[in-house]
Amino acid sequence: MTLKPPFKHLAVIMDGNRRWAKARGLFSVEGHRQGVKALRLLVKDCLDLGIPYLTAYAFSSENWKRTAKELNFLFDLLNEAARDELNSLQQMGVRVKFIGDLSVFQDSPLFNSLINLEKATEANHRLFFNIALNYGSIAELTRAVNLINLSLDDEGVKKLSPEDFNNYLYTKDSPDPDYIIRTGGKQRLSNYLLWQAVYAKLIVTGK
Repeated sequence: MTLKPPFKHLAVIMDGNRRWAKARGLFSVEGHRQGVKALRLLVKDCLDLGIPYLTAYAFSSENWKRTAKELNFLFDLLNEAARDELNSLQQMGVRVKFIGDLSVFQDSPLFNSLINLEKATEANHRLFFNIALNYGSIAELTRAVNLINLSLDDEGVKKLSPEDFNNYLYTKDSPDPDYIIRTGGKQRLSNYLLWQAVYAKLIVTGK
């Protein structure tokens, strides 16, 4: 299956960075650096192809099982990218939004970098770029149900439509993805955009 632009929303699962590095005799962290480079190119490709929405699975809520050393490197790399890419994203007209539970980062320098990147790009509109960070779709759906229970009475819940439900998701400002690309060869969604991906076409690349 190949992409057939124009369409509205491309989502990606960035998997296989560590396997890429291992196959080349490199440390796993070099695979993550390569992942940042690949994502930078993907942003430019979306702009060139006129794709207005991009969502990238950068860090799953299940990724906390990795070693402390790798986690620290990942967060340092993300912090560095959030600062270094800001000017370029501004110039290209990219709006960045982080989706997921960011509260775990509140006491770290990373949190300030993330919030600053969001605020600095919030007026841009050429490409809406969602970055899923500490994200899991089951947690997102649970959060949505809790928000609904807090904001609606019983009658309101009964009248809730699928379109209304979308308004309680992290991706409420984005259309559902048309395509989901997963790198690394594994053929599964891995707790990613389970509600939103119901009609998406899945493309798996690499091994």
